[in-house]
Amino acid sequence: MKYTKQIDDYYSTRIIKSIFKIAWVIVGTTTNIIWWSFSKLPKSISLLLIPLGVIFASGVVTPVVSNEEAVIIYDIPTPTEQRLKDLEGKDWSKEDISWYISVMATKYNVSEDTMHAIVKGESQYNDMTRDGDMNIICARTGLPVRARGLVQITECYFPEITDEEARHVPYAIEFLAKNMSEGLGVMLWSTHPNRV
Repeated sequence: MKYTKQIDDYYSTRIIKSIFKIAWVIVGTTTNIIWWSFSKLPKSISLLLIPLGVIFASGVVTPVVSNEEAVIIYDIPTPTEQRLKDLEGKDWSKEDISWYISVMATKYNVSEDTMHAIVKGESQYNDMTRDGDMNIICARTGLPVRARGLVQITECYFPEITDEEARHVPYAIEFLAKNMSEGLGVMLWSTHPNRV
């Protein structure tokens, strides 16, 4: 997530604030003068002066607002982004998986309990689980269905998803939450609690 922060230097910050205040006063004064002039001039001439006032005001404000040196962009990760970064390349514990299930359940507005039931039923929270459903033949390819990763994403139904993606815990959990939010949970996972 991107945040903007003014330069830390105390004096630079005060100067920038002063420039903004001066520009605001100039724009306000200019606007008042223009409006006062309109009341004293014939309407046809007043209408011609409107574009000049806008051009003048924008010329005063634009250099101050677009001064890129006044703002520094910092890339400060959110707590979720930081924890994901810390977990990168590591084995995920059941606690880590449960935490991310909670994050994705909130993001997609789906049942956290249902997500836990599916993950437990598909892989027992083991992100290194072996490929499943090798005894079921895919009608499309004639090969085993081959369910992969934490939520057992099948190669048969989702050939565009690589093994690396299917086995990547954040990808798998978000895949589950997204499909549940679209009403596909019962259809895609035999371990879904509402499946008959």
